[in-house]
Formats: sequence, C-alpha cells, structure tokens
Amino acid sequence: MIIKLITHTIRLIQTGRKLLLSLSIIIVLHGCALFNWDKEEDYYYRMLVWNNTNDTLTLVFNDSVINNSIYNYTIFPNDTAELENNAKGVNKEQDPIETMFTDGKHDYYLFACVFKNDSLLKKWEGPLSIMNDSTHHFFNYNSWDTWLTTDNEGVVIFNIEKSDIKN
Repeated sequence: MIIKLITHTIRLIQTGRKLLLSLSIIIVLHGCALFNWDKEEDYYYRMLVWNNTNDTLTLVFNDSVINNSIYNYTIFPNDTAELENNAKGVNKEQDPIETMFTDGKHDYYLFACVFKNDSLLKKWEGPLSIMNDSTHHFFNYNSWDTWLTTDNEGVVIFNIEKSDIKN
C-alpha cells in the first residue's frame, strides 16, 4: 500500500514538473511575441541643416541665447549638422518633413536662431507651415528637401543661404 502511494506520488510529481515546464515555455514564447506587436517604421529619416555660407554659424532652437540652450549646433562653412531627434521612423503614409517637426500633438521647434560668433543674425518663428516657394524660411515646408539615401533611410535637409544672414 505504501509502495503504491509512493509510486503514485512520484508519477504525480513528474507529471507536475512536465506541466510546469510546458506552461513556462508557453509563457516565455508568448512574452517574446509581445515585442513583435509594434510595427517597424518603413523609413528612417535624419534631419540635416546645411550651412551654404563662408561663415561658421551656430543654430539654436527654442532659445535666443547660445549658452542657455542645449539645442545648439555649430555648423562650419559648407558643412552640415545633424539635428538631435534623429533618425526618426516614418511610415509610407506619413510625410517625413512634418514628422520631423511634430509628433502630431506638440511642435518640437518653436523658433530657430542663427548666430555668428555671439551676434544674432536671423530668427525664424514656427510652427511649420506652407509658404510661397520663393520664401526661404526654416519653418517653410517648401524650403526643405527630402530624399531616400538607401531603401529605408533618408534625409530631410534645410540650406542656410547667404541671403538668410545678410544684415
């Protein structure tokens, strides 16, 4: 009788371990599948600003003082600066330029200032809008260019021209 009880208990423990192991595997695999729910974006764009002048410029966002802002970028003559919110995921149905400026609820940039040394040369007020093609403005949608550099990577670029910083 005791032998039957011990044998039955051992079989029950072995079955319980198998069941526990099976449930653990199912839970782990199901947990991994949770990470697959978020769809990857179709493209990743980088936001660049090209300094098309012969001067070293500093571009500052959301502040009109160079030293106070954490969003300032030094751009050497005929060079580019890659802005901080890069590379941003964009789906096929989204506009890459609009996506770089807003998350749909909040504007990332309220204004942009261009400095040479410590002198303010230009201040552009936001938000992003559609202006005439002839209006060269940081917040003019039509002043930005965009293209794909690979199958799923691209750039959104703005050129700072000499005419922007004339005094």
